[in-house]
Amino acid sequence: MSEALERDLAFLAENGANCHKKTLRHLQTMSVGEFETYKLRVVVSNCCKTGDVARASSTYRQAKMDGTISNATIFTNLINLLCGLGEPGSGSKRRKTDTAKDTDIDTAFIAFEDMKAAGVKINEACYTALVRCMSLAGRCTEAVGLLR
Repeated sequence: MSEALERDLAFLAENGANCHKKTLRHLQTMSVGEFETYKLRVVVSNCCKTGDVARASSTYRQAKMDGTISNATIFTNLINLLCGLGEPGSGSKRRKTDTAKDTDIDTAFIAFEDMKAAGVKINEACYTALVRCMSLAGRCTEAVGLLR
């Protein structure tokens, strides 16, 4: 078994991801950069399911420092989680009534700015998540600025 395949299988097992032959074949065709993006997507998605804001935030920040390129799914899920909303339809364990901490909101804004810089189309769900969490955190002036 190749070192890359062992790495892929270890990552999949560690994160409870799909280990079907089709997935493994797809992973083996990925470049290193594509695999790093895939790993980030899986980790953020799992964090949304478990409500693990700290892991999602730290994983995103580290991936950004490492130069990993994110995509719309990663950005949207991360922003929703950090704003206290969880991944849509995930049944996130983070209660919807919890107010996001300022550091979570700040990381969400970093992801939002990165999303704009990457040229990813920002959907209404991202704006809604940011405005809602800022309002709940008492940062209404910033929320209104975002609406404009």
